[in-house]
Amino acid sequence: MNTKTQIILILTVVVFSLLLGLGIGSFMGSKFKQNNNAEMKYTDKNEIASSQTEQTDTSNSNMSLTENTNKWKQYTNARYGFTVLYPDNWSIKETSQNGDGAFFVTENKNNDVRAFASFSDENSEEYFENTKISGKKVIDIKTIQGFGGKLIIGEDKDKVQYEYIIVNEQIAYTFYALLDKEYYALNKGILDEIIKNIKIESQSVNNSPKHEDDVKNKVEQLLDKANELIGKKESLKFFDEALKLDPNNAEIYHSKGLSLRVMGDNSEALKNYEKAIELNPNEKEYYLGKASVLKDLSRYNEAKKFYEKALELSQNDREFAVIVCVSEADVLYKNMQEYDEAIKLYDKAMELNTNSEDFDDATIFVFKGNCYDAQGNSDEALNMYKKASELDSKWEDMYQWYLNYKAK
Repeated sequence: MNTKTQIILILTVVVFSLLLGLGIGSFMGSKFKQNNNAEMKYTDKNEIASSQTEQTDTSNSNMSLTENTNKWKQYTNARYGFTVLYPDNWSIKETSQNGDGAFFVTENKNNDVRAFASFSDENSEEYFENTKISGKKVIDIKTIQGFGGKLIIGEDKDKVQYEYIIVNEQIAYTFYALLDKEYYALNKGILDEIIKNIKIESQSVNNSPKHEDDVKNKVEQLLDKANELIGKKESLKFFDEALKLDPNNAEIYHSKGLSLRVMGDNSEALKNYEKAIELNPNEKEYYLGKASVLKDLSRYNEAKKFYEKALELSQNDREFAVIVCVSEADVLYKNMQEYDEAIKLYDKAMELNTNSEDFDDATIFVFKGNCYDAQGNSDEALNMYKKASELDSKWEDMYQWYLNYKAK
């Protein structure tokens, strides 16, 4: 079910209830949650060893801190726009199919070394805190370029974990190494030089077509999470994260407006509906949402205008038009005492009705009967309830009750 279908379903339930109220991802191994689209999978170290096709020179394994990085090789990631320098006696074993990053082969075939990037869910601080609790060190280190990151160092079984993470513009850039202890002791200076020389080119990331696809997917994921929490304060976090990625997305404002309205914060809900309409003035759901909030704020004349605009935009969607008709009619007779106008809207709803599960003809007869009853026309009200009971037996008790009530 897509986001728009979810919202329409939620809105329909809200309207119907009110009207009847008359009674690091899988890729590389960073443990804080990253984009699920990251495709580069963990490769078992034995698999790496068995598939290694290059033999590397081990004579320089004890390189000093003063190693000239100008002689090093360079790996550039086009998808996320970052660059990693690495020693000339290392090689690249493979890169991921979706361009997240690369594996490196060192002099020691038992080492697991990789560089990668993916979208972050902004829970990195929790990851770092949990890492400290586990007994590993977390150190603040800046790159030469000036980006601040966290370096994690600690034992992992019989090896040493060396992991450097930079989170920038909701992208997590990671250099990860799981090394034999002896190799780490001899080459820590080399590793420090690698992370300090990481470069990030944000502009190339933002202009990447793959980046745009990732942003779209990320926004959809955040919206799905938010819509599961409609009406709860927790939903706002996901809406706001989505807006950081896509600040001109009208649907996010619309969905956030609905959540705020269900929470009872109509003033903020109104602002979000207005922003949604500003960004996309041709979407009927946004006008219905704004009309509903204005009704809740007792601004009935303004609400009426936006119901009418929503109906105008619903010419090719009969089911939605029925929702608009019965919603506006409810306001007209309950809050504005415009009974005749409300009756016309109920008639229009009957004319357009597709007999959906939410608004079948019998239900609309009941709404129309309520309107006549509020107007003081008990004969027509009884007639409407009778027609409803003839179409659907669930309204029989209501018809009989009103018949007895009218007889007294």
